[in-house]
Amino acid sequence: MSDDADPVLSALVVLVPRSGSSLDAPVHAGTIAGALPDPGTAARVREHFVREGFDVSEPAATGFSITGPRSLFLRRLGPSDAPDAALRGAHEDLELPLGRLPPPVAAAVRAVTFTALPDFGPGNP
Repeated sequence: MSDDADPVLSALVVLVPRSGSSLDAPVHAGTIAGALPDPGTAARVREHFVREGFDVSEPAATGFSITGPRSLFLRRLGPSDAPDAALRGAHEDLELPLGRLPPPVAAAVRAVTFTALPDFGPGNP
């Protein structure tokens, strides 16, 4: 459980596809095979985030989620306004810098991102 001073955040780790293809085009049933990461690489990247202290989900499609206190994100992934913007309820995707990841991990990660909040639900008209 988290307190207001160090709230728990979740981000999505998007992995580089094993095919080397770009993820710039929409992924759908006909293209998902080319967007999937190498399973061994995905396991090594997940293990890295576990060692760093994050709660790590099982892989799903192009990546997995990491969860932890805001201070952990800042300590392990470096300075960024993304955790603060995620707390403020940003309505656009926010990416964290990858520069503090070890080179083999960074090479396998396309992005660590906080996804935009939906336009519906609590707090939205």
